[in-house]
Amino acid sequence: MDCNPPPPPELLTDNNELVPDKIGETVFSKHWLFQSLISVMQAVEKENKTENDVLELDSELEEKICMLWDMSSNKDIAHFLLENKAIEIFLEMINMTVSPRLVEIIVGILGNMAFFGDICEYITKNDKLVEQIITLVGSTDPPILVQVIR
Repeated sequence: MDCNPPPPPELLTDNNELVPDKIGETVFSKHWLFQSLISVMQAVEKENKTENDVLELDSELEEKICMLWDMSSNKDIAHFLLENKAIEIFLEMINMTVSPRLVEIIVGILGNMAFFGDICEYITKNDKLVEQIITLVGSTDPPILVQVIR
């Protein structure tokens, strides 16, 4: 009876060497996450603040930030975001954007991250963020309100 050959030796060693870009025990890429955040920050910076119109997110950008929203419910991703000052970046984006959808997504990400006790404690000690979230309670956009209350 023929047997399969053993796996290559590099597969028997530490998996972090094979995928050095992954976040924690996930298969998510640090590079992809940073690129997505940079894309969103660049889009926010390009927004025309003088318009009274509601800004609609580009569909590709919305897809990326929504994937990050889903990913943020993972403990490793949430802690990675915290360690890399994403909470401060999100606060700045909330303050700068004129897109209700982006605000909804960012508050959703923060809500996912707050599920983890240490991150929740960090968030509640960030006076600027707490003040901004409380301000959002006065929003007239129902999806934002849902995320703020969550």
